[in-house]
Amino acid sequence: MLLLLPVFFACTSPPVTDTSDTSDTSDTSDTSDTSNTGPLVLGSVSIADGGVFPDDHTCAGVDRQPELHWAGAPAGTQSFAITLIDESIDYVHWVAYNIDPATTGLAEGASDDDALPAGTEQARAFGTAYKGPCPRGNEHIYTFTLWALDVATTEFTASNPITAADLDDAFAATSLETAGFSGTSNASP
Repeated sequence: MLLLLPVFFACTSPPVTDTSDTSDTSDTSDTSDTSNTGPLVLGSVSIADGGVFPDDHTCAGVDRQPELHWAGAPAGTQSFAITLIDESIDYVHWVAYNIDPATTGLAEGASDDDALPAGTEQARAFGTAYKGPCPRGNEHIYTFTLWALDVATTEFTASNPITAADLDDAFAATSLETAGFSGTSNASP
């Protein structure tokens, strides 16, 4: 007769070792330093790179500026600029510039709610605040670009409407690094 007995296994995780040493007080690094710890990156919790813009950030919805966050500012960054361009037709939807270098993100709707960091300016692109995709049924590609600049303020002059060439004229000469991501939309009001 074959006797089968249940076998129980105990699953345990390996012990977690705390590798931080809090006894060393010789570290004099300034935690407010935003110098580069890697490449400059820009992202959003609302829109994945290569994803589709949710209606809330287009003319099909409430058309609010999405949350944006970034890290890895290069050493020497004195300000940031953020742009949104419809790559399909070279149409600039939004320009925010003279953003404080200590800033690492913008809350959803900051542009719409006048809640941008102090000193930030917005160019008259498609209105003066964020205006998201509205290609009226045709799928277009939209790109957010973050510019890390080596100047504290930028004088922004542009044609009407603003073009990608205007952005290059304003930011390229003082740009230390850029980061960005793109999404698609075919939104209609």
